[in-house]
Amino acid sequence: GLSPATITSITSGNWSSPSTWNCNCVPTSASDVIIDPTHTVNLDAPAQAKTLTIKGAGLVNYLAPYLLSLGM
Repeated sequence: GLSPATITSITSGNWSSPSTWNCNCVPTSASDVIIDPTHTVNLDAPAQAKTLTIKGAGLVNYLAPYLLSLGM
């Protein structure tokens, strides 16, 4: 199905894993992504998002050589 406009992490895990996100999907270049305060999301593959909001102590762990493309 189509990804919702805003996607929020529900657990720590891999960006590419649908189970990390409240939509049970993977964010796309049209997604406003929110990382909740206690979550660490591992960028384990090339990823896209329209915007990225990290709340509190939330974290995106960049695993080389992968990058997150924003606002594409």
